[in-house]
Amino acid sequence: MDADLTLQDLSDVLESAGFDRNQRAFILWEGLTHYLGEVAVDSTLRTLARTATPGSRLLLTYFHGGLIDGTVEFDAHDSPVSRSGATASRGSGGWTRRACGCLAGRGMELLEDLGADEYGGRYWGGRGRRMRGFALYRVALAQVKNPQPEE
Repeated sequence: MDADLTLQDLSDVLESAGFDRNQRAFILWEGLTHYLGEVAVDSTLRTLARTATPGSRLLLTYFHGGLIDGTVEFDAHDSPVSRSGATASRGSGGWTRRACGCLAGRGMELLEDLGADEYGGRYWGGRGRRMRGFALYRVALAQVKNPQPEE
């Protein structure tokens, strides 16, 4: 399912796609948070917590905050950054790291927050720890705890 989270209401998009609020869901939000501003990310998290059944899980990817605020240099192997447009998003995409600490206030619980070395090692073993070009990526897994009231 595709949606423009800056123009469309996520609840409407989910409903039109046949999302069943009575079943647990696994939501993959990959490669997008760094393009959205703080308001769109916050709105999406709140909508998912309000819409999804408790126990549903959200897996999201985001860029290392050091890329956004300029405090960490990534080497030439991390060139996907320049092609992704993330540098143009400085100041907006770094919020997702802070969001990990704010999930409880949005009806979610952070289960894991992993850097590239951690998830690379977990899923690809020694080879994954040697992979280059992904240090700027992080992945967070959250679980919906309880329904959030409409705002």
